[in-house]
Amino acid sequence: MKKYFGNRAKRVPFSFLYRNDSLYVLQDASKEYLVKEGSIITKINGVESKDLVEQMIIFQSSDGFNRTLPLWDISRNFTKNYAVVYGTPNSFDIEYISQNNSTNKVKIKAIRKSEFSKNRKTMSKKNDYEFTVLNDKAILTIATFDISDLKSYNKFLKNTFNKINKLQINKLIVDVRGNLGGRPEASDELLSFLIEKEIHPIKRQYALVDQLPEKEYFLKNEVFKYFHKENFKNNNDTIIVKNASFHKIKPQKDRYSGKIVFLIDENCVSTTSSMLGQVKTHLNAKFVGTETGGNPVTVVANFTVTQILPNSKLEFKLPLIKSEKNVTFANNGRGIIPTVKIEPGVNDLLNNNDLVLKKGIELLENNCTKQSIEY
Repeated sequence: MKKYFGNRAKRVPFSFLYRNDSLYVLQDASKEYLVKEGSIITKINGVESKDLVEQMIIFQSSDGFNRTLPLWDISRNFTKNYAVVYGTPNSFDIEYISQNNSTNKVKIKAIRKSEFSKNRKTMSKKNDYEFTVLNDKAILTIATFDISDLKSYNKFLKNTFNKINKLQINKLIVDVRGNLGGRPEASDELLSFLIEKEIHPIKRQYALVDQLPEKEYFLKNEVFKYFHKENFKNNNDTIIVKNASFHKIKPQKDRYSGKIVFLIDENCVSTTSSMLGQVKTHLNAKFVGTETGGNPVTVVANFTVTQILPNSKLEFKLPLIKSEKNVTFANNGRGIIPTVKIEPGVNDLLNNNDLVLKKGIELLENNCTKQSIEY
């Protein structure tokens, strides 16, 4: 099914943004190009967009009560989500409101992924990490913690914070929007340049089982090998990772101690969300953007491996260990709630108007402390 939805299934030829109960067109990748960017889709094949999305979200998983990540996934993987609920038709009857507020109806042919990829505009790709100085402010962008070359990454961070200190910069923006996580070592290294004293980010790691899974039913990848190198202790119906709470992060010599703002969004999950939980606990930081998709208090899939059923040969992902973090706030089933909630509109995205970054700069300049109450 995944391969079918990804390659062979026909799809509506649009890239979408779902915002404030409205479905916006970011790109029209059809040959006809009948629906302009920025238009609001009101109905697809007779179903109102809001009702359509609410049916799709039933099939979405989320980390607690979070809705930002499921809604983003619906926008990004619209074909898959539409197909789950409504199938894969050969055409779509589209009703929409153009940017000049006129109401229109068109029939659009469905296209396959290859044609969709060929026709749509290429989106600019972020570097994994980069650093810039803007007047008296530093902007550090970490697009992923899935770092293949940790040595180069660590050297980059060392040089970055060394430069910040030499320039006596006391206003820093850390942009982790779109960071889906990765290696904890990478996020720990970033934290080490921001914390004032040694911290222990993990409270405990465990699984509510009385024995480890059979090795022969799993793909022998690096995650599985790493998992079996852990030091486990069996305690009745719970397996505990011994000494997990001993893990520590020490502050660096060139640590930063000035004002700091983090730019966040729904894609901040896994390792990134866990790191932001430590930021909220140990730093006087502000957060700008949208609620993170990941839970900062607990990670329920600290080790995720692929199991292959012996008879059917079906493959599925299986989380093995739950990780509870050392934070000063309770787990309420939500992500990191921004100090200031900013959701760029479709025109802002189309015109590369980065409202989130602008608000982050404003916070540093005005020292705003008002907590967002939009949630």
